[in-house]
Amino acid sequence: DSWREYELYQIDNVDVEPIHLIKCRDSSTGTFYALRVPPNKIKCIEAIEWMNHGINPNEFLIET
Repeated sequence: DSWREYELYQIDNVDVEPIHLIKCRDSSTGTFYALRVPPNKIKCIEAIEWMNHGINPNEFLIET
């Protein structure tokens, strides 16, 4: 799943449960990084909200 500059990946057959990673791009440096999120986060927007402590990504300011 994806939302703006975020992408959510599911990796199967590595552990007991699927591994979910969200890939992000740092807007100030342009570098990419990934963060493991809980496996119950199956939509990108849910994973973004989880990693930002409950803040809905639609409320983010766009950095330029």
